[in-house]
Amino acid sequence: MRWRRWGVPTGLLALVALSVRPAGAQKYLIGASAGASSGVEGGGPQGTMAMTRTRVRIAVDARVDESPEDLLLGGLDAEVTPTSGIGADLRYGRMVGDRVVLSAGILGILAPWTLYGACAVFEYRIPIAQRFQITIAPEGDVFFLGTDLPDGTAIWQFRLNGGLRADL
Repeated sequence: MRWRRWGVPTGLLALVALSVRPAGAQKYLIGASAGASSGVEGGGPQGTMAMTRTRVRIAVDARVDESPEDLLLGGLDAEVTPTSGIGADLRYGRMVGDRVVLSAGILGILAPWTLYGACAVFEYRIPIAQRFQITIAPEGDVFFLGTDLPDGTAIWQFRLNGGLRADL
């Protein structure tokens, strides 16, 4: 009689425990890209326009499968001509459709001189294979702090980026 009193609830509990499936965890979607950019810049004491330094960027982007339209992007930047420098950027991006990413963030050139500022990017992705895209991205930068900045002025840049991106 005692086994009936505890056996039925214990059996039901075991049945429920065995039928429950584990919850799935969030999955990270990672991408990598490489590209180069150049353009025009202005500002400075005379307010003249000139060619920007050519920049090469290697970057990683990450998003979660539950909200794939939100991205976190980070990149290493190397200025290669006419002078050299190295820096980094960190951006928040938002997918608008399947091919467009709008992003904004901070960037800095860290050596040999410093420049710190903000950037805004409109990236268009052209699929060339299932996991690969060509990227074309107009970018606007404003530098307002740093040792490579003319006294009391800000430098603005308009760049055109081109590169390749892969879903990892």
